[in-house]
Amino acid sequence: MSVPMVAVAHGSRDPRAAATVAALLGAVRARRPDMPVHASFLDHAPPAPDRVLDGLAGDGVDETVVLPLLLTAAYHSRTDIPGVLNRVQGRHPRLVLRTAGTLGPHPLLLDALERRLAEAGVAPGDPDTAVVLASAGSDDASANDVMARLARRWRARGWRDVVPAYATAARPAP
Repeated sequence: MSVPMVAVAHGSRDPRAAATVAALLGAVRARRPDMPVHASFLDHAPPAPDRVLDGLAGDGVDETVVLPLLLTAAYHSRTDIPGVLNRVQGRHPRLVLRTAGTLGPHPLLLDALERRLAEAGVAPGDPDTAVVLASAGSDDASANDVMARLARRWRARGWRDVVPAYATAARPAP
């Protein structure tokens, strides 16, 4: 059996977010049936990553890969996840914890966003359409800059304009 993976998502009060994570991890399991895959959430939904990791350690697992399901390297990936891992390591010093980088933004994200717009009836690269690329926003300026760069790359694909917007902690708001 391969090393288990613990995916760490942000979490949301909206149950569709956890369902989306479950569907994503279901696809991972289908491709890698030999790899145990576990979901966890930093906020708003159970289980918390430390609870999952404690459970694995208690079951005799000696190594785990932690995958942040986050689009930018901001507070959660720089502070929250390392804090969780340090606490778990303190309780289980023999547990080897390897951490992957954040997911994105991956170049395929633009393709996925354009597919969603096409599902809504907007042709990809429509020069008459402007897009607001809304994200959560962060106190970390470099994380917000990632979204601004993504918007510029997306705009270069032929759209009239693509403007980044942030729900919290940054401007402009959507």
